[in-house]
Amino acid sequence: MNFNKMKRILCIFLAVFLVIGCTGCKKSSQGNTEVYKYDKSSFENFTNDLFADEVTSDSITLNYLVAHPENFGIESYEVGYGSTDLSLLDDDSQTIEALNALKSFKYDSLSNEDKLTYDILKDYLETYLEYSDMYLYAKTLSPTIGFNCQLPVVLAEYSFRTKQDVYDYVELLKQTDTYFQFILDIEKMKSEQGLFMMDEIADMIIEQCNSFTADTDNNYLIEIFNEKVDSMSEFTKEERETLKTENEAAVKDHVIPAYNLLAEGLASLKGTGQYEGGLCNYPDGTRYYEYLVLSGTGSKRSIDELEELIDDYMEYGFRKMGTALKNDSNVFELAADASFGMDDPYEILEDLKERIKNDFPELPETSYTIKYVHKSMEENMSPAFYMTPAIDDYFQNSIYINNKSLEEGQDLYTTLAHEGFPGHLYQNVYTASKGLSPIRFLLDYSGYTEGWATYVELLSYEMGGLDENVGALLSANQLITLGVYAKCDIGVNYHGWTLDDVSSYVSSLFGPLDEEIMEEIYYAMVSEPANYLKYVIGCMEFMELRNTAKETLGAKFNAVDFHDFLLTTGPAPFDIIADRMNTWMSEQ
Repeated sequence: MNFNKMKRILCIFLAVFLVIGCTGCKKSSQGNTEVYKYDKSSFENFTNDLFADEVTSDSITLNYLVAHPENFGIESYEVGYGSTDLSLLDDDSQTIEALNALKSFKYDSLSNEDKLTYDILKDYLETYLEYSDMYLYAKTLSPTIGFNCQLPVVLAEYSFRTKQDVYDYVELLKQTDTYFQFILDIEKMKSEQGLFMMDEIADMIIEQCNSFTADTDNNYLIEIFNEKVDSMSEFTKEERETLKTENEAAVKDHVIPAYNLLAEGLASLKGTGQYEGGLCNYPDGTRYYEYLVLSGTGSKRSIDELEELIDDYMEYGFRKMGTALKNDSNVFELAADASFGMDDPYEILEDLKERIKNDFPELPETSYTIKYVHKSMEENMSPAFYMTPAIDDYFQNSIYINNKSLEEGQDLYTTLAHEGFPGHLYQNVYTASKGLSPIRFLLDYSGYTEGWATYVELLSYEMGGLDENVGALLSANQLITLGVYAKCDIGVNYHGWTLDDVSSYVSSLFGPLDEEIMEEIYYAMVSEPANYLKYVIGCMEFMELRNTAKETLGAKFNAVDFHDFLLTTGPAPFDIIADRMNTWMSEQ
């Protein structure tokens, strides 16, 4: 899983991208009406203005995305989580202004790189505006990828590059309870419309909040802060002790109360939701699900077309398994006991770095650190995740591992292929090294980033030194499993599948499974609709692009060049990538 900036969550939740704050513009005043004047002297100035204004709209985005604000013309900013003005939730005026300003540029006069940025930004803004009236459907709070569970890790990873960063961080913590009240106010708005979450999901989030606040004195945000400040020679001993005291007070007086506030608020709203199950059971829920699929996957295919794509690749997976079994009648037994022979994460990552050299372009020298999810968060966190670095300091990388998932048999080798090399870490560093326009890093195309990591994870089964047939079987099994999750996601949220429907579908493929597993799958689809499709559809779209390139280029197809093209293009909708690939193929 890629924690691709806290901004992504805030963006989906509040629809704040290019909406809240002075976005990419210079503000003047005429009476009581604010008028926004975009700098049109060049396309680069325009996009850089957009970036500078938007990246300063909240402290988390600024800290995670930019190491040296002065390099981007940023001289001042306000500390905080972002606007808490409920009246701005349905205000699209500045998004419209930004889109109109974008369209004012003469497309044919732009460079090829600027044309790509133009196409992607236009797609992003138009997609948002088409569905901007549905902000109350956003599931900000959820058991795995919600604001509630991601915030502690994001705060723990907040970078202390300067003394000012530390002061900003402590000030930010003091605003946490205020911001959680804002989130809760939106949940109350949902409740008034009958759109509040199912009680079962509310209970999961409440339990998670209670787990985080269970041991106030030993909260890991206190422990981690103390360790980070102690390592900073910029502070005197007295300053460090003062900061530790202030941080502990901020955690105990604002962060812990924020989670208690959220738990109590959600408990009070239980029973107010009028709809249950997938999004299609809600008024306009089908339309919102179509938006989540479109924006999340980056694929322009209809839901029906996506189901056909999933069916095709599941069928391909079964054929691949059949071929492996035909080649070796003992392959299933061998696969059951298969091991990559490594359990040290650093050893695995270094092994992967060597094995990818034949099919992937060389990566600039980079460093990485392995960290582990705190025990208080293990139950609700992903098996592993990569923390995206600042775009001007992309050589410093962190990968978190959840020990609980390892205890449950999660394969660390393929997990680190997804998170590290040639997955998220590799993709982020390589793409950042190509000098993309800064605004590109504010646009969330999870179908590309998660799709890429899943695509290479599947490849890792067959390049990790396993027996050829065993690797093929395990890769095919993973592809089929992904397809099952994607079918359940669409089934629950688009076709209205119940828990029994999910159980029947999964059992038809794998035989009867434990009821608890079926409930876990069902509620994952209900609480986080379209989340799995980012991984599955994104992966399959990359596989489709590769198939097209191989069929078109024949003997001229080169995996290194193909992957270089994809990574240099960077996150984008897949139809734009496909269009660019046609040009790329004609040049080969």
